[in-house]
Amino acid sequence: MIKPTYRPKNWHYWYGTAPAGVEIVPAAIGFRKGEKRGFLEGFDRAEELAHTLKDAGCELVIVHGAPPFILKGTQFEAQWRERVQASLGIPLLTPMQPHLWALKALGVKKVLGLTYFSDELNDGLRRYLEEEGIEAVMAGGLRATGQDEGVFSTPMRALDDVDAGDFYRYCKQSYKRLGKESAAIECFYVSGSGWDVGPAIAPLERDLKVPVLWPQAMYTWAVYSTLQICNQRPDLGQFIEQWPELKHE
Repeated sequence: MIKPTYRPKNWHYWYGTAPAGVEIVPAAIGFRKGEKRGFLEGFDRAEELAHTLKDAGCELVIVHGAPPFILKGTQFEAQWRERVQASLGIPLLTPMQPHLWALKALGVKKVLGLTYFSDELNDGLRRYLEEEGIEAVMAGGLRATGQDEGVFSTPMRALDDVDAGDFYRYCKQSYKRLGKESAAIECFYVSGSGWDVGPAIAPLERDLKVPVLWPQAMYTWAVYSTLQICNQRPDLGQFIEQWPELKHE
């Protein structure tokens, strides 16, 4: 598993939810700020780490960190994944791939996009989804400090201080601001793994009656489904509890 940063905040999720007998080998690219230049320079490092994990005996490699791939677009991500996977000889998942699989598994066509990204990155994400036939109404990135950092609306290190309550309020307020348009929203689509959103998922779904797709759930489902392992759980939202079938196109 290749994470974008060394921040340990969501590693506990993977270790805490891994089925018996599954070993997770960690690696990190090492981004420290939400800056475009750094993101666009990380692809070679990700490829190097993928080969290191293959040599360590991993049967599948997943790359986390959607922003670099959002910036480069759908065609680049598909070509990069195809090339690196061919050299690895094992399954390779790249960040936006599980997102698209999950959205299509739910069959949704219009989502509310919830992020801590700047307008530039949110616009890229909206275009990315639209190319796949999904309309995204972007809420505007969470501004926890009032300061941007590159293509992040909240600085990367400040995300450590964003808790589930902050995320819940951001989602609920963003949804209410839509007014009558909220009736057309089929799903809350969360992008960005740098905030602690897990504890807020079930309350959001219960209170607003809208399913929530969040990164760790989408990655978990995609990884274990690819490995032909069912890892349903009752405490991480409807998507993981229902565990829909993964259908490759």
